[in-house]
Amino acid sequence: MIKYFIILIFLFSCTEVIVEDISDAIVSLIAPSDSIVTTHKLQNFIWEEVQGAENYRFSIAKPSFDSVELMILDTLIPFTNIQFNLDSGRYQWRVRAQNSAYFGAYFTRTLTIR
Repeated sequence: MIKYFIILIFLFSCTEVIVEDISDAIVSLIAPSDSIVTTHKLQNFIWEEVQGAENYRFSIAKPSFDSVELMILDTLIPFTNIQFNLDSGRYQWRVRAQNSAYFGAYFTRTLTIR
């Protein structure tokens, strides 16, 4: 009896947690559209959920990530949308999916607020 108990303890302690590899995950950006020019300062950034993702790295830079004048926001969030108020200017925003072991590539769009 004790032998079976020890085997059960060993089996449960060796249970491996499997984390899905999302390195090749594609984040489909929904809104705002790429290269949009708008007067609306309050923007609702939306993307589709990625299976296996626990969080999303969301960033906004002015005017672009290649030439950062100002990093407006760089945060990790567990949901697929975020609202943010922006002043007039040109911006880029990007999102990547992440979990405890993997992260995907960034997907980027440009936005101009007049």
